[in-house]
Amino acid sequence: MKDYTGVLVTENGKYKIYSNGEDVDLSDVLSKYYFAETKIHIKISNNRRQLLHESGELYYDRDSNKKYRLHINGINLEKILLNNFNNLITIEIQEVA
Repeated sequence: MKDYTGVLVTENGKYKIYSNGEDVDLSDVLSKYYFAETKIHIKISNNRRQLLHESGELYYDRDSNKKYRLHINGINLEKILLNNFNNLITIEIQEVA
């Protein structure tokens, strides 16, 4: 299981988080799961509540602005990340067999 806790930022259009003493490129992490076509269990929370708790495959679908965004089970994952820039969040990702 991958567990990242830190302040979510964006750099050059990518999602990044400073977690456990290192900069983690979340866009790259999520892209690897997408291209591997691996089912995952993902949980995202902030200090107040759970934002996402889903299992399934990542896929791209159009959002309300007609742009392709990363989704899981019909939920726009990138919208959740966009709404939490500069916030302390925890992301847990685990591959599902």
